[in-house]
Amino acid sequence: LKTDPAIAKISHIPVFLFSSLEEDKLERKVKLCKADGYIHKTWKIEEVAETIIKFLKQNSSEDL
Repeated sequence: LKTDPAIAKISHIPVFLFSSLEEDKLERKVKLCKADGYIHKTWKIEEVAETIIKFLKQNSSEDL
């Protein structure tokens, strides 16, 4: 999504991968896909929330 010029208008929308792949593989996929991060299917809701909040804090100066 983030690399397709046809949809560049929405490239500012955060994209997280959601998968049960091993986390090291997910990290590689994030880089390959230029996603903003990942959420593992086995994570508890607290871990999901923490990941999203951390992302939002790091990018709060940018328009999301």
